[in-house]
Amino acid sequence: MLSGMRTIEAVSDARRLMTLLCAGLLAGAGCGSDAGPTTTEGTTGEDSEASSTAPGTSTGGATTSAGSSASSDAMTDSDAGTTGAPDPSGFDPPDPVCGDGFVEGDEQCDDGNDDDEDGCTNACQIPCGVEWSALEPAPTLESAIEGLHITRDESGAVLVAGRVKEVIVDQEDNVTEGPDSIMLLRYSEQGGLLWSHTITAGQGDAFVAGLVALEGDEFAVAATIDGADGDDVWVGRFTGDGAELWTYSYDSVLMESDDQATGLAAAPNGDLVVSGRVTVADQDTDIWVAKLDGALGEELWTSSYSGEFNNGYSVDRAGPVAVASDGAVYVSAHEFVDYQTSEGTLIRFAADGSGPEWTFAPKADGTPHDHTAGPLVIDSEDNVVFAVVRPGVGNNFWIYKVDAQQEVLWTRERNDFKDMDYSWLLTGFGVSDDDSIIVSGYWTNEIPGELISWLEGWWARVETGGAIECQLTYQEPTDELLPPSLAVFDVAATPEGGALLTGEQNIEGEQAIWTARFRP
Repeated sequence: MLSGMRTIEAVSDARRLMTLLCAGLLAGAGCGSDAGPTTTEGTTGEDSEASSTAPGTSTGGATTSAGSSASSDAMTDSDAGTTGAPDPSGFDPPDPVCGDGFVEGDEQCDDGNDDDEDGCTNACQIPCGVEWSALEPAPTLESAIEGLHITRDESGAVLVAGRVKEVIVDQEDNVTEGPDSIMLLRYSEQGGLLWSHTITAGQGDAFVAGLVALEGDEFAVAATIDGADGDDVWVGRFTGDGAELWTYSYDSVLMESDDQATGLAAAPNGDLVVSGRVTVADQDTDIWVAKLDGALGEELWTSSYSGEFNNGYSVDRAGPVAVASDGAVYVSAHEFVDYQTSEGTLIRFAADGSGPEWTFAPKADGTPHDHTAGPLVIDSEDNVVFAVVRPGVGNNFWIYKVDAQQEVLWTRERNDFKDMDYSWLLTGFGVSDDDSIIVSGYWTNEIPGELISWLEGWWARVETGGAIECQLTYQEPTDELLPPSLAVFDVAATPEGGALLTGEQNIEGEQAIWTARFRP
């Protein structure tokens, strides 16, 4: 474990299996309990705004100095000792007391000591634990929905852009499917849902590729949409209540070409930069960026980059995009080398779109491998943090912090977060006011030998020098027998170094957009 790192690991498989069996399979048979104080994120309640849920969470256990282990078993209000309606027995429970060794009220843990650095603070809260979470369910049980991008505006409100596909099955089992549409959600800083909108762009499906907060409460979204002769790049700007201000679309001159948006960023002057993949010829796609006038949506310039042709192919595609304080544009990209090799490459364009000024492929070593673009952010010093990802079997990722001269300031890899677990996926970066990097993803947890598995989200804070300060895995509580699956697809940082996460929760096939805020 790195010095200064406070990690909350997953609950033990044996304890989870015992919990599942006691809760559903052996009800009434009698199950023993662990001795000693335990910690949990399992209390539930209501936010002041009814659409969100209070910290009703489960995390893994951090061993305290007293030797107790934090539990990820979800607790009900009665389990946790919360107060609500009068007890019918007439017993009036005492007020919760932090430090008495019992998890009560709004406490997330209580280890009975005054050590503030042992995984349970003196306020009886789990470090980096959840502050609130909210679910936006799919319109029907058969529908699909997921949160894909998240950001925070100047007021502290939380914006989420995702995908929804409504599927209706009537009483005669006739199925009606709607298009993949853009789902927009706006939450207050405390987690209350302010509004939700569904946008159908283009002539059919739309898949969100980027979301940025702009001046005031306005925001912009990038997406890939169905155009007249294939996929097109699309960008829309909206008011704080979701009303459309303008839209932009790009379709390359090649007939029936598929052009895809992959990222969106705001320039210092309020203009927008969108990245994507455009088709320029048969078997030839390029990394593409365009700058748009922020107020009007008019195209100011476009630029592109192509890797080398090999055996008639040059299949390159952009990933996320970010803009430095001097207007320079950075794109994380998948660069084709040959049919056995592709690189995760960082590309820098000048502020006027010329270039690229340089490219940087840190894992290029002459050996065959399949690497691709990962997340990308820029801090206040114009240092770039980006990732190279190895997808598929043997999944891995490497994170690099580099300056404008390509000097590597620090590196991290998957094993720094979870050693030798190929199920750990990297999905997003955010940057806080002190330039800490917030990292997110999800992984597969399981009970070995029982053919029971589920997804859990994870996030970590990496300080400016590269040390991992905080790391947490998370799943939502449920009354169901099996844990819900939670896939985290994006993260944004709070100013203080906490995390805003969004993704998809799935409970026995019922999907919902999941959004949550975690404390620093």
